[in-house]
Amino acid sequence: LEIAREMLARRFQFYPVSLEKSHASRFVIEDNGLRIPFAALPGLGVQAAENIIQARAQGPFLSVDDLRQRAHVSKSVIDLLRAQGALKNLGETNQLAFF
Repeated sequence: LEIAREMLARRFQFYPVSLEKSHASRFVIEDNGLRIPFAALPGLGVQAAENIIQARAQGPFLSVDDLRQRAHVSKSVIDLLRAQGALKNLGETNQLAFF
């Protein structure tokens, strides 16, 4: 906590979890800050984080359903990522809506 306070006092930033940029278990250095890893989220284990990284290597996620199927993650992990804002750019399904 002391180190985090010192970093914030020096205007160092912590970036939220990102499906495109976060690592499974390590903080990633970005533009004067650190990107939070998937495994740092309470309730998201290292295995689920590794599954997301492996699925991401196959290509970008098209929807939340695509993430769930390719990464083999549970509904609770999806809900956790949604609460963190990591799924805000994804639709729920791969189907297009015409209306």
